[in-house]
Amino acid sequence: MRWLLFISRVVLLCNVCFALTMAIRYSHNFIQSEALNHYIIILGFIIAFPLNFIVNILLLVTMFSKKDIGVPSWLSITNFIFLIAQMIIFLI
Repeated sequence: MRWLLFISRVVLLCNVCFALTMAIRYSHNFIQSEALNHYIIILGFIIAFPLNFIVNILLLVTMFSKKDIGVPSWLSITNFIFLIAQMIIFLI
């Protein structure tokens, strides 16, 4: 399940970009580079939620099939907490 570990790490990076996107959205634009700003917004606002949702579903299916996940628990919990925050922001 090394591919699940890799995708979970990518999702964590997207979730960090999501947190930065929320900081950019609700405060002044503190990132000076426009290209970096656009990159963070695309990763955080467009890609993070669907990818995070898919990875959490895959983790649940793998966990319920009693296979070794191979993903550290702190990474799974962090991605799940970000998923809850994204659901609150996008769906409510």
